[in-house]
Amino acid sequence: MGETKSNYLWDNSATSEVSQRFRSLEIMYDSITFQHIESLGIWEGWKCLEVGGGGGSVTKWLSEKVGKSGRVLVTDINPIFLKDFKTELGNVDVLQHDITSESGIPKDAFDLAHARLVLIHLAQREKALVNMVSSLKSGGWVMIEDFDLILNELLLPREMKKDNEASEIADLFNRLMQARNKLLREHGADPSYARGLYSMMLTQGLVDVGMSAAGARSWRGGSAGAKLHIANSMQSKDELIMTGLLSGKEFDKVIKMLNDPDWLVFSPLMFSAWGRKP
Repeated sequence: MGETKSNYLWDNSATSEVSQRFRSLEIMYDSITFQHIESLGIWEGWKCLEVGGGGGSVTKWLSEKVGKSGRVLVTDINPIFLKDFKTELGNVDVLQHDITSESGIPKDAFDLAHARLVLIHLAQREKALVNMVSSLKSGGWVMIEDFDLILNELLLPREMKKDNEASEIADLFNRLMQARNKLLREHGADPSYARGLYSMMLTQGLVDVGMSAAGARSWRGGSAGAKLHIANSMQSKDELIMTGLLSGKEFDKVIKMLNDPDWLVFSPLMFSAWGRKP
């Protein structure tokens, strides 16, 4: 998860949890991101803007795809994981930047502007999209990918245990997710905005607009997906407990479940939306 205001619930400075989050997202979602970008026709020589570069896996892939004749500008509000990219990757520039700012990003310059799990956290997400579209050349593509954290909120852990234990853990997991979404809203995020990405693209005057959703997948305890839940939860543990929706003891019980391969949770839906600037 990349560029956001300092109000971002899961700040990049907590390196241990953030590293785990980035690893999990890379394992679970990079192939989906790459498939969608390839469908837009990315080629050698393209100029790409990667907003909220996070751990850098998408930036590295873009760098390879556009080749020596192309260029990638990767931004993040806290580019702690990207600082060596300019040296390591000869066609990449790194910029510490807030995408809701009207300055700092060239206009009419890019063939592709992409952000994954960025706009969901921004109170001014429409402004961020406007700035990304403004950065595009005529004919350039913008692609936004974000979770909808509400559509599958009721998909609870699937028991492989006794019914009474399953019921208890399912209730605790649900309360943890409710507490998380409450905190996200308090920090300016919108856990359900992603379902409106198609309309947002049309409002910007884009053409050839499309959208898809990666369906809910099962994540066993201890898997990369479960570790994503763990990383996000551990980074905001104190605030989650302060919501009053679960106690510290109950929080620890859910984390234990998320490490146990005998339990199953389901992923959120990842919406991917794209459009072309006329």
